[in-house]
Amino acid sequence: MARKSTVTGPVVDAAPGLRQRLRSDGTWRIWWEPTPAMRKAGAKVVEFAADAPGHAVRQARGLHEKWCALLAPAAGAQPVAKKRMPTARTITDLIADYRAALDFTRKPASTRRVYDADLRAIAGKWGPQPVALFDKPTLARWYETLHAARGVTRSRAILRMMSVLMSHAELRGWRPENSNPCRGLRTETPLERERTASWAEINALLAAARRLRTRAVLTALYLVLLGGQRQYDILRARPGDFYPLQLPGENRPIWVWQLVQSKRKRAIEVAIHTIAVPTLRTQLMRAPDGPGTLIWDEATGKPFTPDSFFRAWEKVRLAAVAAAPSIATLQWRDLRRTFSNLSRAGGSSDADTGDALGNTAAKNPKLRRTYMAPQLATTLRAVTAIVTPKQRKA
Repeated sequence: MARKSTVTGPVVDAAPGLRQRLRSDGTWRIWWEPTPAMRKAGAKVVEFAADAPGHAVRQARGLHEKWCALLAPAAGAQPVAKKRMPTARTITDLIADYRAALDFTRKPASTRRVYDADLRAIAGKWGPQPVALFDKPTLARWYETLHAARGVTRSRAILRMMSVLMSHAELRGWRPENSNPCRGLRTETPLERERTASWAEINALLAAARRLRTRAVLTALYLVLLGGQRQYDILRARPGDFYPLQLPGENRPIWVWQLVQSKRKRAIEVAIHTIAVPTLRTQLMRAPDGPGTLIWDEATGKPFTPDSFFRAWEKVRLAAVAAAPSIATLQWRDLRRTFSNLSRAGGSSDADTGDALGNTAAKNPKLRRTYMAPQLATTLRAVTAIVTPKQRKA
């Protein structure tokens, strides 16, 4: 049978327990599904013809009212609410509305990119289904299917995105208040990744970047390994964000990176480790030939995108595997965690390391004379706590 011409399904009006689903052959299944309490009392699933959606809605309401009346004396079941939510709105409509909402547009580009992947997965499965018809049993079964097909981490992320959508539907009036069907679903928590890079792996990566003459990746490696900053912030950093600063009591200026961290929107100044300064200064001298960012894709002359930077980083990582085979399991996200571990191992406190990472409050850099000296001191302590094996031996 040919697929129905309407993508929203035959049923466009809500009724308690009424379900519809598009089969693989293009036909629609419409049925009434009793609640667990109704099943226990003897209620059965009732199938309806797809070509008579109005009849299905009326019958479903009647069945629900009948069983609620039978269960009311024992379980205090409530009759059908008179207020009916608009059900012509589909998951596709909801995703489009959420993407245009402030809650989505104000998020960093890196976060929106992750959200988009989850939203595409939801749209691919539920796009034509009415928002108002989703319930907890349906999503609980879907989570189990996702868990088996995509694993712990991915299934949990997609279900959390669905929960965000359902909460957004409540704000828009497309679902009753406090009706999020994802709330209370039990999901498995993935194990936290704890991978960090050893000094042998770090040296192999830096050597590979130099050997390949990939100055951009070399600079980025220094900024994450010895500065602890996120990839998105590194890719959007501009030459004017870096400058020397003379601190009281210091013999020579230190180099500082001023930025507003993308995830937490915190203004911060990060001290640049002395080991990274020569590479940074070289990159600053080359910056006038670039597109305006500190590092850029030398193959195209344009700023890095997440995909183009991944390709550049992947070349360096694969080249470093020959010197350190364990790098095959290393990911870029492990390098920020590596900074944290190296800093704490060098004697930095949790508070100082957290300040450099942006996990504690920081004052506006423009108010440096009043507020920033203490904050910059904490990041300086966190950064300079890192010492190489050669320095430690000396």
